[in-house]
Amino acid sequence: MHVPRWAWLSLVLVLLPGCAGRMERTVRRRAAYDLSCPKESLAVEAVKERNFAVSVYGAKGCERREEYLVRCAVLSCTTEKTSEIAAREALREAQSSGWPPGYADPGPAAPPPSAGPAPAPAGRAYVSMRLTNLCPQKVLLFHGRDPRNSSGRSDSIGANTTMNVSGSEGDSLWIVDERRSGLSSFSYSAGVRELFINKSCSGFSTSR
Repeated sequence: MHVPRWAWLSLVLVLLPGCAGRMERTVRRRAAYDLSCPKESLAVEAVKERNFAVSVYGAKGCERREEYLVRCAVLSCTTEKTSEIAAREALREAQSSGWPPGYADPGPAAPPPSAGPAPAPAGRAYVSMRLTNLCPQKVLLFHGRDPRNSSGRSDSIGANTTMNVSGSEGDSLWIVDERRSGLSSFSYSAGVRELFINKSCSGFSTSR
């Protein structure tokens, strides 16, 4: 069945206003969680429109800011931080340029909190906290007991960005160098909900 060109154009014109509204609502919900800020107090605006179904939005509130790539289908929209996309691309580029073996691509961004956290091992509390990088450059991370002698997960965080990290109480989060040598570590604690990488890029702190 041949659909006239004008029919497709009419459909796009009908869907366009709805897509913009859904994008903004989706970003507002995601940013409220990422920035720990009430939805109503967030300023959300389109930064770059690629087409009627894909745009970049910025969200600002509670003295923090994030940018998101938003993709909309007919019935739903998805969001991903632009900082996470950039970090993955930088990691892939570094790996292809000859990084030492053992670094793994962090893969897609973690799902929104509605998906629910993985259960903690019996007897240990599950801890989720916000990690903010005050360092002016990307920092390499490792989730595990010992970055040189144990299995775990390699990760990274972009300069001056914030992301959510989680693990069981007592698990270690490391700052590592390009040889996967540990520079500094922090053990997850139920009493710590916010953690900072200092401006020298070499250590953790529970305050700015």
